Parts: sequence; C-alpha cells; structure tokens
Amino acid sequence: MDQLAQSERIERAVIAAILNECLIETASSRTAVVPSGDVVEALVSIMAGLVATSEEVATSRARRQFCDRLAKLLGRRIVAMQAHIEEHGAPFATRAVQVAS
Repeated sequence: MDQLAQSERIERAVIAAILNECLIETASSRTAVVPSGDVVEALVSIMAGLVATSEEVATSRARRQFCDRLAKLLGRRIVAMQAHIEEHGAPFATRAVQVAS
C-alpha cells in the first residue's frame, strides 16, 4: 500500500468528511452539493483554532508574518490546482466563493 504523507492523509479525510456532510441521496442518485463559501469559512475557523495558541502567532507582528506565509502558500496551491485542472479537467464544479471579510 502506498504510504501517504500525514498532511495528504488529513487532506483526504477532510475532503471525505465535507463530501459526506454535503451528500444528497435519492433512490436513483448520490450528489454532493458543496457550499464552497461555508466550507472555506469553516476551514479558516479550524485553522485559526489550531494555531491560536502557537508561539508562532503570539504577537501582532508574528501573526501578520504567519498570515503572509499562509496567503502565499494558498496562492501557490491555487495556481497549482488551476494548472492541474487545465491539464486533467475539474473534478467538480464550483460557484463563486464568497468569504466574509
């Protein structure tokens, strides 16, 4: 069996949980309707909870630096996923994602 990195296993588990939560089953079909904005909001809240007690975000300056690194990482992941979608097609369709400010 292929050994995945821990972050990849967590990512797959989170995606599975989201799809399971959004699943609509009828007698003839199974469809996941994923409210993208709600998912993004939930994931941001989870990330905030995970890092809130870390020394890495203990000061305003440290928090800004962490958020800057996180924004750059997110930007790179979005570009990589867009390239993957361009080459292989999208695994799903998404409507506009709106995130509260």
